[in-house]
Formats: sequence, C-alpha cells, structure tokens
Amino acid sequence: MSENLPLVSIIVPVYNAERYIIRSLNALLEQSYRQLEILLVDDGSADASLHLLEEMRTKDSRIRVLSKKNGGAASARNLGIQHANGAYYAFVDADDYISPFFVEALLTVALREKTKISVCGFFWTDHPEAVFPSVKPSELSVTVFSKRAYLLKMCEKNKVAATIICNKLFSKEIFEGFHFPEGMSYEDLASTHLLIAQADKIAVIEENLYAYFLTQQSVTRGKYSLFSFRSENHAWDERLRFFRNYNDSEILGKALVSAQRNRVANFCKAYFVLRENREEVLLLRRRFLDDLPETRRISKTSRSDKFLFAVFHYIPHLCAYVVWPIYTISNGNKGTRSIET
Repeated sequence: MSENLPLVSIIVPVYNAERYIIRSLNALLEQSYRQLEILLVDDGSADASLHLLEEMRTKDSRIRVLSKKNGGAASARNLGIQHANGAYYAFVDADDYISPFFVEALLTVALREKTKISVCGFFWTDHPEAVFPSVKPSELSVTVFSKRAYLLKMCEKNKVAATIICNKLFSKEIFEGFHFPEGMSYEDLASTHLLIAQADKIAVIEENLYAYFLTQQSVTRGKYSLFSFRSENHAWDERLRFFRNYNDSEILGKALVSAQRNRVANFCKAYFVLRENREEVLLLRRRFLDDLPETRRISKTSRSDKFLFAVFHYIPHLCAYVVWPIYTISNGNKGTRSIET
C-alpha cells in the first residue's frame, strides 16, 4: 500500500499474558500494512509480561510500551488512546490473534467506503493456531450499513460481532470526549454503541479476520462472579439509557427485548453460583418486571421470547433449573457466555 496512507495505532492491554503475548505480538508485527504504532499497555502484570514487552520493544521501533497499576482492560485502553498518534485506532487483546491482512483490509474498506468505522468477522477458538481466509483485500465481501441499521444489528439475538471492540477499526475523530468505562468488565457492551452513534455508516467485512482466543481467564469462560454479574447488568442499564434517549421506538423496542433476554440469562447464571448474594440476584428480576409493560407495549416479541418471559415472570426458578441448563448444553457448555451469543 502507498506510504502516504495513514498511521494506525494498535492498542493492546496486557495483564498476566506471558503465555500468549509473543504469539499475539508476532501477528501484529507480521501485518501486511506496515504504517503502524503498537501501544502495549501493561496493566500491572504480576508475571513476566512487562519483561517480554520491553524485550520485544528493542526488536521493532513501531512498538511502544506503557506501564500502569492494575485497573482493568478499559483503563489500559484509555491510557493507550491518550498516547496514540494514529489517524485510526484498533484494539487487540493480548491473548488473541489476527489475520496478516487484518489492518490492511479494515483500512482499505474504511477509505474506499469513506466511513469512520469498519468491522470484520471474528470467531471463537481455544486452539493455539488459527486459519484465516486468504482472500485479498480487493476481494472481500463488504456490506455498508447506515448508522441506524447497525444500531438495530446491535440489538439482535446474535450481536456479539456488532458489539465487541476488537474486530473494528475506528477513525480517531470519533474518540473525542470518549472514554471506556472503568472499574467493570463488559465495557464493550456498555459503550460500543456510543462510538457507532458517531459514524454516518459502518462498513462490515464478512470474512473472519480476528480470532478470539478462549483462555480459562477469559471473561466469557471464567468463573462467573459477583463482579461479572454487576458489570454485565450495569452495561445493560447503560445501553437502555442510551437507546431511551435515542428517540427511535423501533430500536428501543429491540433493545428492550435484548436486555430482558439477558436479564433472564444473568439471573439463571447467578442463581446457583451467587447463592450468598441471592437477594441481589432477585433484584434483577425486579428490574425485568419493571420494564416488562414497556417491552410488551412497544416491542415485537417472538414466540420463543414471549414464552421465556412468561416463564420468568411467573416461575423464575423454573428458568434457572430447566431453561438455562438446556441452553448451555445445546451451546456446547461454553461456560458463562451470554444467552444471546
């Protein structure tokens, strides 16, 4: 690609990732697009991660290492943004890996379609190697969505690709005044829609160019905790607050159904794991009931959702004992992944 094309900043939060960081870094250094700065933000690691980052920094001038006290991925990303010089930002997790054409493909599409956000497909894996499509950037399957159409996508049942931050390239412009919410997990769920709302359109690449590596420490597979429970519920509260202020009844209707479905899932996950916090878990059902009249009034609800909501309304324990176990078995027992994924 032309040397006149823009600098892309790749921001990588790193916390106790000594087992995976070299593989992830090699994938970044092997990108076909060379005009990169790679900001590695050590988030107070207790293992050898920082030592490995400093070692890699001496091997490639594009690498910069930042270090901070532990505060979570959101705070590490925020620090990276403060120090980024690129015209575009990408965010890669330290245990994931990407196609050699990840940056080139996303940037090519963003420039061609004149959009501030481009997105690619992703897949979950627990294998140490991934096979990415060998298609050239000029041969990619691309769909351009209006902002409204993409916000609707973010409320669909299978919305993970639309919601996560790591399979996207962003223009620096849309980060003015934006910070990832700190002190919680599920920060993507709580905030990605705010970035989408800053773009007129979004270009989506069908091909999978990002591999989300499922370690035992991943949020999506790790032990469900009170912190996770509170974070996910807070993220949904933030989402609903945004969509209630967005002044689009169709989007709000879909967002309500999506939030209610997740409240059922979170209740079921927490019902057995958080026995000592049963009172707080039951308050989640109270929030579900508070929003149920509005959900019924403005939402187009499928038969399956109507059935799920009715069971949870009248016999919530049945959901925990029967509905959730059936769901987790049918989805390959993937730990605490959301009922919507």
